Amino acid sequence: MIGRPAPQDGLEEPDVPPEEVESDEPTTDPYAAIDEGRIYYPPEDPPILPSEQLRDADIGIGFATSADDAPLEVEDVPERFDSSDYEIARRVAEALRLHSATSDLNIKVQVQDGVVTLRGHVDTLQDIAAAEDIASEVDGVIEVREQLTLD
Repeated sequence: MIGRPAPQDGLEEPDVPPEEVESDEPTTDPYAAIDEGRIYYPPEDPPILPSEQLRDADIGIGFATSADDAPLEVEDVPERFDSSDYEIARRVAEALRLHSATSDLNIKVQVQDGVVTLRGHVDTLQDIAAAEDIASEVDGVIEVREQLTLD
């Protein structure tokens, strides 16, 4: 840009030749404002957050004229409060299957109101303790009752 920028007090016109000023319209493009001597208004972009898949950006808050216009979203509830007995049983069975200490054990899992019951046959007391410990660490489990028998 030729000339000096406008003073902060706004009393003087900027020293930009008229041929350099293509338009007196404001712009949100900082380069157009510099090159063309136009008024710069920063863009009014919404605050953004990383998307759940971390591949894109989601709008963090924003742009509804009132709370009634905002889209309804599912409330994020911790899994331990939002789990059905079926989901808890599935996660306990998966945890037992994936853990090296219990992967070879044939243990049936039942859940009623967050209380897990383990049934089946195991070889040692250590297997019973390991199964109880692993099941108790799963989100949503309130209590673990073992009805495992030793072979």
